[in-house]
Amino acid sequence: MKKALALLSTDLAHSLYDATVTLSKTQLAVFLTSWQEKLRNALTLNPNNVLSARYPSLAAKISEDFLDPDVLRLYARPITSHTKKDYSPKTAEWVSKLPDTAALTTLCQQLFRWVDVLDKFSRCVWDGQCIKELALVRSSTSSLA
Repeated sequence: MKKALALLSTDLAHSLYDATVTLSKTQLAVFLTSWQEKLRNALTLNPNNVLSARYPSLAAKISEDFLDPDVLRLYARPITSHTKKDYSPKTAEWVSKLPDTAALTTLCQQLFRWVDVLDKFSRCVWDGQCIKELALVRSSTSSLA
């Protein structure tokens, strides 16, 4: 991960994004061939001195099919509810409510394997939940006035 973050400061990241959003799928596939070689070069030689070392063995593992053009496009332009121009969400139907703490606890235990949920919640959840509660109280009292 540190290697990828370091490479973000180079032209590799910018050129990949630009190509992904501007080129056709066929053109992007051709572009990726030369881009992969530049990535291998960056990992092998570290010409910009952004990496903590050279990584020739990692460079050798980059296959010819590394980076699927379709997946790249989804990262660059994710499909959302606003992707279709004629769709507009019915925001008037949205209701602000507090999270289900019991369900959130179970989810965190299962997904993150949190053992001491109370400690984690005190560091990561309670502040946000308190602010949410205060906002709900404020909006309910202002609607009464």
